[in-house]
Amino acid sequence: MEDFYLGMASERIFLPLIQKTHPEIVRHALFRRGIFHNLVIVSIRQALSGPCQEIMNAFWGLGQLMFSKTIIVVDRDVDVHDVREVA
Repeated sequence: MEDFYLGMASERIFLPLIQKTHPEIVRHALFRRGIFHNLVIVSIRQALSGPCQEIMNAFWGLGQLMFSKTIIVVDRDVDVHDVREVA
């Protein structure tokens, strides 16, 4: 159970640091069902066409997030914590 709280804390702690290098990122979610590193959902402000691959490569280059197996990138109006809305 402590992994759950550590995962939620790391979401909130590292988001401002990630936004320093990639300001188009609005939010990200590390899911408990994905054991916090296997499934990452990221919402972005899409100013250009095609920044999704850049964001995925950026997440795979960020410390422990390089172990992420699945990264889903959605628009900024999608709630990343609601799995039904993402689907």
